[in-house]
Amino acid sequence: MKALMVSMVLISSFTFSSDNPYETFLNYLDQSGGLKFELEFKQVQNDVSFNTEGNFYIVEKNHFFFDDEFRRIIFQDSLITTINKNYKQIIYDYSTPEDVNIFNILSGNSKSLLFDGHEIENDHYKIRFNFLNQELSGIILIKVKTGQPYTISLSSNNNFNTKIKISSIYKYDPKKLAKINLDNFEKIDFRE
Repeated sequence: MKALMVSMVLISSFTFSSDNPYETFLNYLDQSGGLKFELEFKQVQNDVSFNTEGNFYIVEKNHFFFDDEFRRIIFQDSLITTINKNYKQIIYDYSTPEDVNIFNILSGNSKSLLFDGHEIENDHYKIRFNFLNQELSGIILIKVKTGQPYTISLSSNNNFNTKIKISSIYKYDPKKLAKINLDNFEKIDFRE
């Protein structure tokens, strides 16, 4: 009887994960050990473009950071710490599950995220989503079998587009990341 129950649980969890590509994506991100994503970030808002290339690190569940030449953005649980390397500033702020940001999409903690279905194209899922109370929608492209992401994009009717294109992903020990000397950095705290 126990073997039958265990088999049913395993079959249902397999079925659930294959029926829910977003869960497959989150499971990929929750792998043991750190991951490093080399990526290109492009944003256009009101005809003003912002482009950067950098690295995105997953340390563990709900602990991520982005690092490029000018900034390091750390998300740990709900705390966002932005280190501006040029202006020598550290900005502290909180993220709530109602906020619209990439960290809530990656952590699965967004209460404002609604999924609008998915489809299979070649060897990847195209996951469509929208945000509550916002004219913002997005797409995540992931490998069908593994959940490994290729692209995350956001767009709105208000002339806003963001695209994150991931060129490579590999295991990485986040402890090897170069430390930033934060002496003489101005601290700005928006936490309430």
